[in-house]
Amino acid sequence: MNSQNGSGPALEELRRLPSHQLVSFRTPTVTGSWRAYQYEEMQSPGSIRLLKYAYMGNDREIVFNIVETPLDEAAGNFVAVSYYWGTADNDRKLSLGNGTYIAITETIELLLEHITLFTDTDSIWIDAICINQENNAEKSNQVSMMGEIYSNAKSVRVWLGKADGDVESNLWDYLQSLIQNSVQGIVLNKFDDRDQYLWPVFDAKWFSRIWVIQEACLARQVLVHYGRISISLGYLRMVATLRSEQPLSIGIRRCE
Repeated sequence: MNSQNGSGPALEELRRLPSHQLVSFRTPTVTGSWRAYQYEEMQSPGSIRLLKYAYMGNDREIVFNIVETPLDEAAGNFVAVSYYWGTADNDRKLSLGNGTYIAITETIELLLEHITLFTDTDSIWIDAICINQENNAEKSNQVSMMGEIYSNAKSVRVWLGKADGDVESNLWDYLQSLIQNSVQGIVLNKFDDRDQYLWPVFDAKWFSRIWVIQEACLARQVLVHYGRISISLGYLRMVATLRSEQPLSIGIRRCE
């Protein structure tokens, strides 16, 4: 976590996606030729499914497809997503390139809209999509592979949720100032009114999940997404240590 002069975190550890760059998906129509996606049996117990995507033309609309691949061949060429499932219904539809669609939650829809353009690969692993949730045998096998999946991903993307406009803008400005102060060696007062902008991040339900210990600690690289903001886990941990009375979970503190 070094800046160019070696005195603070690198600026690339903090990014914000412009609103006009959020991706869009083709929405399946109720009528027409769209049909629900049907999972096929996995060909090998050592394989995983990946959600692959490609851009359509020069705009930001993307098309998805689900493919099976041996995990050892996919290693380092996909990103894995870690998120809080919640209890929402699968009331959204994600279209696939073969005229089918898969039912997803609003959480999955939002994280795909926000995370996709941050990735440097065309393949994403999300358990809700890449595991047939109706096949208990498959779920059992894939769950047993979780450690390998997260450790073989090029990076793990943590989705904390969508932020309201003012909340996100205030957080972005504050994080930028913290980086600049760190680079310049400036120490802030122990208490700062702007510390309240960090609370929605540290209060995210993701930090209460047991699985975060495995999903984050085994990763080669972890980037945390809150709305359109992306921040490295290392820098977020430093911010939490310096500026918040609500430290990250015990599991995350062990990822050192």
